[in-house]
Amino acid sequence: MLSRAVLAAFLMFALGGCSSSPSTDNASGSQSDAATSSTAPAAPTKPEGQPKTLEAATAAEQENADRYSSGDFAGQWLLYSKQLRDAISQEDYVRFAERCVEELGIGDGMTLQVEGVRMEGDSKAIVRVGVLGLVKKSRTMVYEDGQWLQEPTNELTDYFGLPVDEWKC
Repeated sequence: MLSRAVLAAFLMFALGGCSSSPSTDNASGSQSDAATSSTAPAAPTKPEGQPKTLEAATAAEQENADRYSSGDFAGQWLLYSKQLRDAISQEDYVRFAERCVEELGIGDGMTLQVEGVRMEGDSKAIVRVGVLGLVKKSRTMVYEDGQWLQEPTNELTDYFGLPVDEWKC
């Protein structure tokens, strides 16, 4: 019974995505010292975002896993790449994820652990997500708009274009 629950939890996690949003607050409303000093460097006009490292991609996927485990599916949707966010609304994603949790008979709180595997260039990383150390599944993270986000799995992209009620868990 435990192995079925673990497998069901892991299959449900196949839905999940990753990365916390970088801060966009970079203005204090006043001129910086750079404007009054000829030797000070100019202030950046845009936040730099997350580092393009395997560690940052892994941390982003861990945040995704934690949102999934806590039932924060709306927050998890935010951690997917533009590809998924353009294909399904946040509301529909939440409805789908909640339905799958119910159908698979698994509850919130499953501990998921993420480990970094490798970088593929500077804008793609491969990570592994594990459930109870028994099952591991690879995920692809992509760097978009200064943050690491999970690319949807092939299983999930197969449903794009269909009504969410027709998506299988």
